[in-house]
Amino acid sequence: TKLNEPGAAVTDDDLVAFEARLQARVRPGDICVFSGSLPPGAPDDTYARLIDGVHQVGGLAVLDSSGAALAAGCAAGPDLLKPNMDEARELVSCPFDTDAAVIRGLAALRDLGARGVLVSLGARGAAYDDGETVWWAEPPAITEINSVGAGDALTAAALWAWAVRGESAEDIVRWGVACGTAAAMQDGTSAPALESVRRVYTQVRTRPLVR
Repeated sequence: TKLNEPGAAVTDDDLVAFEARLQARVRPGDICVFSGSLPPGAPDDTYARLIDGVHQVGGLAVLDSSGAALAAGCAAGPDLLKPNMDEARELVSCPFDTDAAVIRGLAALRDLGARGVLVSLGARGAAYDDGETVWWAEPPAITEINSVGAGDALTAAALWAWAVRGESAEDIVRWGVACGTAAAMQDGTSAPALESVRRVYTQVRTRPLVR
């Protein structure tokens, strides 16, 4: 059974207080991930406001949302935009079904303001555009047990490869796909074991997409 209820309603005073608290805690180089739907009462530009606040104190911002909140948040220039394919399709009206469409769709998302874009493509893997190169990572064939949280695992591993290890664009998306795939191969929503992620990593195929 999956229960997915809206959060508690918030007021503008709540948001102002949260913005101030967030800015006070963020240090230069910290990464803040803004994900999911907004709570009732939060305006569409809530993520944009939070991203602006993080940038003002030298932090980095990642946005993983959908609909109007995603569209409004792009204008604030998140350092990484991480929609899934359906969310990206809705935003830029691109099918993401061929190499050319993926390149075009990623570029369109970056044109909205994002500095880097990582789009998860389900069983087809993920594509990453860092503004200089575009890479597609494809997972090995697996028996999927539970895909809940796989996208979040992909995001977390990509951020680790980017911000902690300083990996190349190719390896950022490769680690992300490896972790997301490993997460989908296990029951429950706990983080996959590092050994499992490393094993899948060796089986992930990557290729550059030429603009």
